[in-house]
Amino acid sequence: LLQSVQTVSGNWPWDIAVTRSGDFIYTDPDDRSINVVSKTHTYPLIRLEGSKPCGMCCTYDDDILVIMVCDAYKQTKVVRYSDSKAIQSIEWDSNSVPLYSSGLYMKYVSENRNEDVCVSDYDAGAVVVVSAVGKLRFRYTGLSPYAKRPFHPCGIATDSLGMILVADRENSCIQILDQN
Repeated sequence: LLQSVQTVSGNWPWDIAVTRSGDFIYTDPDDRSINVVSKTHTYPLIRLEGSKPCGMCCTYDDDILVIMVCDAYKQTKVVRYSDSKAIQSIEWDSNSVPLYSSGLYMKYVSENRNEDVCVSDYDAGAVVVVSAVGKLRFRYTGLSPYAKRPFHPCGIATDSLGMILVADRENSCIQILDQN
C-alpha cells in the first residue's frame, strides 16, 4: 500500500478516474460531489444540487464525463464538465426518448478514441454509444456466444484502437465491440 486517502465526506466513493495531470477524482453520490485528490490535499471540485454523480471518466481533452441521476432517480443523463463548468448534457435521442434507464445502479461511462461517449447501462441491458455532440450512434444489447442469461453490462472501457470492452456480469464474460 502506497497511500490511503480518506474521502472528504467520509462516504464511500462510487467511481474514480485519473486526470491528465495525474490527480485522481472520485464521485460521492451521497454528498452530491465530485472530488479531487491531488498530491497535497483532497477537495471538492463540483457540488451538485438535485443530482447524484455516479460513474465517470476523464476524456482525451481532459474533460470529465459524469453520469448523473436526477429527479428522485427518474432521469439519467451524462454531463460533460470542462474544469468545473458543465458544458454539455446528453439525455435524449432525436425522438425525445431517454437514452439511459432511470435509477442509480450500474451505469459506467468511457470516451472512445473517436470521442464517442459509451455508457454501460445495466438496467437497460445495453451499451449506449453517442457521438461527441450527443447524437445516438448505436445501442448494443448483447450477442455473445457465451450468453446464457440476459445481457447486463457493468464496467466499460475503451482501448487505443477504439474498441469498446464491456464487462457482462450475468454471463461471466467480457464482450469486445468495435467502435461502430
